[in-house]
Amino acid sequence: MRRLLPVVVALALAGCGGGSAPAPEPVASGRADRAPLALEGARWLGGDGEVLDAARVPAAHAGCGVERVVAFVTPGDAASDRLLRSLAAAAETHPELVALVATSSLDADAVAAARQRTGARFPVLLGATKATRDAWASGPEACVRVADRRDQVVARSMIQVLARLEPPPSRK
Repeated sequence: MRRLLPVVVALALAGCGGGSAPAPEPVASGRADRAPLALEGARWLGGDGEVLDAARVPAAHAGCGVERVVAFVTPGDAASDRLLRSLAAAAETHPELVALVATSSLDADAVAAARQRTGARFPVLLGATKATRDAWASGPEACVRVADRRDQVVARSMIQVLARLEPPPSRK
């Protein structure tokens, strides 16, 4: 019986390729296939309060190839209003700035009121999920993140946003 067992094992391995087959390709996990910085949610509101299809907000998609600022806000919150005012002022002097707003709120009227108070006219994602906030490493409080062209978060404050917008001082 002891001599038979190694023969059976050898035959079984030979029938299966004997371990000589190339290693199987690793299976991509669902998380790797999913774009981590995509802004997914209930709906988008345009600068004038119109409902937008997500396809009409190209900078919202991961891999969009542009540097963009995303402000996470809560309508009616004083810190969020300050953040939106700062972002709106920066956009006035830097029209090339790509800025988006995300909120977990679904209250379009509250967003309209915040726009009126702050002058911010950026597309707003209503109903931003916890997964979206986590992908951008942001909490529920007012905060801003900048994603570079490769979708890496590269700035986490308005001071860093402004530093990225201002040209470096010229050396004479």
